[in-house]
Amino acid sequence: MRHVINGYQVTTDFTTVGGGQCQWALAERDTVPLFIKRFLAPRYPVEGSPGSPATKTLKLERCRAFELHHRSLIGALQHRCAVGGNLVVARDFFRDGTSFYKVTDRVDIARLTPDHIAALPPEQQLLLLKTVTHSLSILHEARLVHCDLRPDNVLVKRTAAGIYITKLIDLDSCYFSEAPPPADQVAADPIYLSPEMSRYTAGTAVDPRLLTVKADIFSLGLLFAMFTVGSNAFSAFPSYGTQYAHEFVLAGYSVPLPWDRIPRRFAPLIRRMVSLSPEERPTAREILNALKADAPPERPSVSRLRGALVSPASAPVATRLRGTLIGSR
Repeated sequence: MRHVINGYQVTTDFTTVGGGQCQWALAERDTVPLFIKRFLAPRYPVEGSPGSPATKTLKLERCRAFELHHRSLIGALQHRCAVGGNLVVARDFFRDGTSFYKVTDRVDIARLTPDHIAALPPEQQLLLLKTVTHSLSILHEARLVHCDLRPDNVLVKRTAAGIYITKLIDLDSCYFSEAPPPADQVAADPIYLSPEMSRYTAGTAVDPRLLTVKADIFSLGLLFAMFTVGSNAFSAFPSYGTQYAHEFVLAGYSVPLPWDRIPRRFAPLIRRMVSLSPEERPTAREILNALKADAPPERPSVSRLRGALVSPASAPVATRLRGTLIGSR
């Protein structure tokens, strides 16, 4: 049933499918197709809301901090990218009653799976890597960490010219570089988590200054592997004792990606991207320049970890794949 929220015509029912801590629906305004998200928390205390005055004060403080954070994200990006670009930014953020809402462009996706992307012609595959890296570079130049890079947040769209590009979405988990949220508030897929962020979310004492935009680069490297090899890019992990890439580098081992199947033009770059030390990973801009040159250079590693890829027979079990992040302060 159609209804209006803050001037937006909501054209479908709200659903939580794939929404995490949010509900979402399709909407439109002035015939422009939109996507509207309703946050399930925090809930703004209005007249008649339950709770003591002290409880309502705490809720109000949390709501103000939540709103300030989202508006600061919008402010950091508003002069760096336009609505309708490959980085899908908020058109609007507002409160209606007890709930907060965010409105973005609706993306008509091509529904390509990682296996479909891996089977694309090389130049089309390269364009997808370029567009997602360019979107990430915009975030990073604003000192914003996406924090939840994964295939579900990198939509593939087919343009009117028949080419495929990416749309980077879901900036709700973003934080400013070196200023992460409390560990229990980090929303990210552990499969793509960087080693420094994995230690932080596990409760290990990690200097927040280590939680920079370089955390995204580790995730992007894994995404590159997924897009160039397909859905089985991480299939060897369990035979080595764990299912997460960050566990390998924390324990001093190389990430057992299928290097023989990753295109040679990308392999050196991806190796650097999934380095243990954030300082060894290239920046998003350096990655983009390498992709544009289509000759990703392999820079000598300066890592103190020289672990060779172990064979499944001698691989450490999951309980042994734990370590201290090199360079943590």
